Amino acid sequence: MRYSVIAIEREYASGGREIGEKTAEILGIPCYNSQVLQMAAQKLGKSPDYVQEMDETAPNSLLYSLSVMAKPISFDGSRVDTANSLHAAEAKVVWNLAQEGPCVIIGRCAGVILKDRRDVLRVFIHAAPEFRAKRAQEEYGIPEREIAQTLRRFDRKRAGYYSFFSTQKWDGRSGYDLMLDSSKLGLESSAKLLAFLARG
Repeated sequence: MRYSVIAIEREYASGGREIGEKTAEILGIPCYNSQVLQMAAQKLGKSPDYVQEMDETAPNSLLYSLSVMAKPISFDGSRVDTANSLHAAEAKVVWNLAQEGPCVIIGRCAGVILKDRRDVLRVFIHAAPEFRAKRAQEEYGIPEREIAQTLRRFDRKRAGYYSFFSTQKWDGRSGYDLMLDSSKLGLESSAKLLAFLARG
């Protein structure tokens, strides 16, 4: 394979998770999403619920931001404080998964963590607002009156996390090899395209 790792960042309800899973299925390789967080929890000796809560609030917390800025992140696990230990653990998990063999990794700044590897295809998946709104209602059961707010909230959270730990814009072109509109290509075709590119 030309690209051993496909690192996907995605807008909420764009179908990015499904595209990643389908791509992995086509290629016969594992796909990691929430599993990264679960593995990080094990490394920290914390419960998945505790780590999930920490993950959801961290980048948007002023105290968290001040704490992380005070100490640089260290991927070897040394000199990390309570505030940035989760991201350091996730980074270590992502690095180890990439070392183990070909895979798809969804979210967690995987493309940034693996930026020095030439065998990583960094992808951003976005979609038209109406496409995302329909999926949010049909796939996730979001009430129509709450869709716009939910899309903004999840996108803001993902953008904040990515920008905080990468110093790059989450939906900016500079951080990716491919920007993919799933509302135009469809989920199935998007997955087939990524699989084709990965095979080279």
